[in-house]
Parts: sequence; structure tokens; C-alpha cells
Amino acid sequence: MFDGDNLRRVLVLANQRVRQYYDRRLEAWRTDPAIVHAVHEAIGQGAVRRTDAMAIIEAVLLVLGSHGKEEHNRKFDGTAACVKQMLHAGVVGYQTNATTSPLSVPIPSMATHIANLLSAERRSEVASTLKSMG
Repeated sequence: MFDGDNLRRVLVLANQRVRQYYDRRLEAWRTDPAIVHAVHEAIGQGAVRRTDAMAIIEAVLLVLGSHGKEEHNRKFDGTAACVKQMLHAGVVGYQTNATTSPLSVPIPSMATHIANLLSAERRSEVASTLKSMG
């Protein structure tokens, strides 16, 4: 039977395992946490205009800045590879409803984990970059 202390221990262990799982996925797909955070923020703030798979690409290009297109092509070897990497790394997932096509959406627990990985200064830097570009 679970009492309060047992339940807290189970929840702490579960949260640790989720964080380890996300770290392994990011590492396996060589995904930069700062880019992940920026993608989540850009989608969340509406800085990208669409909410389909192209939103992922727009958010990455937004973060990469003035040399975005060239850097994007070097980094992701084309748009299909970018979307595939972001999906497989757990950066975003697809949500389907009856009225629209699949939407790229941040996975909430991944977004929280990524935000916790970055320093407050780095999160502020990403936010100001998105604000100045959006």
C-alpha cells in the first residue's frame, strides 16, 4: 500500500527515469537543447505562422538567424531530416484532431526538461532572439 512517503519516492524515481529517457533521445539524435528550447518557445509564442510540420522548420530557421538557410541545410541535410530529427528526439509530437491536419506540438514534459537543462541566461537569450525576430 502506498502512503505519502512511498508515493513521493515513486514519483521522484519516475521523474528521474523520464529525464534520463529524454537525455538519451537528445544524445542519440545529437540535438542541441538550446535549439529544442527555441522550437518549443517559438511554437508556444506563436512566433511561427503554421502549426504543421513546417512550424518545426520555421522555428529552427528562426533560431539559426541570418545564415539560417545555409546552416539549416548543413545541420539537418534538408527539411525532411530536420522534422525527422525533431520527432525522433522527442522535441515535438503529432497531435491529430478531426478538423485539422497533424499539428507539431511540444511534448510538455520534454519542454519542461529542456528548460531545466538550460541556464536562466540561456533561456533569456533564446527568448530575446525570438522576440527580436518575431
